[in-house]
Amino acid sequence: METKFHVHYDFVYKLGAAFCCKTIGGKIMEDLNKKFFCYKGKPLVRNANTIYYGSMLDEYVVMLQIIDTKKSEEIELSNNILVQLMRTGKDIKPQDIIVKKSEKVGIYNALEIADIWLTRALAE
Repeated sequence: METKFHVHYDFVYKLGAAFCCKTIGGKIMEDLNKKFFCYKGKPLVRNANTIYYGSMLDEYVVMLQIIDTKKSEEIELSNNILVQLMRTGKDIKPQDIIVKKSEKVGIYNALEIADIWLTRALAE
C-alpha cells in the first residue's frame, strides 16, 4: 500500500536526483546557483510550505515544514518551522526515515540547525 508520504517522497527523490550540488559523472554542475537557491553549497527545493535542504543523492536530507507564518508589514514571514533530518533511499522502512526533529522559530534558525545536522550526518 502506497501512502501519501511515499508518493510525495518519490516526487522529491526524482527531483533531487535530477538537481544536486554534487559531482555527477566527474562533472561539476557549475550553473546550479543560476537555477536553484543554495544555502552553504546545498540546494533548497520548495514545494508549498515544505522546503528540502540537501541532495536526494546523499544518504540524508533535511525537510523543513513551515507550520505557520506571521505578517510583517506587507510580507508574510515563516514563524514556526518543523525541521526533520531524514534518510533517503527507497529501501528504508517508514519508521526509520526520520532521524531527528526539532521546531525552530524563523527560517534562519531552522536553516542553521538543518545545516549542522546535515553536515554531521553526511560526515559519518
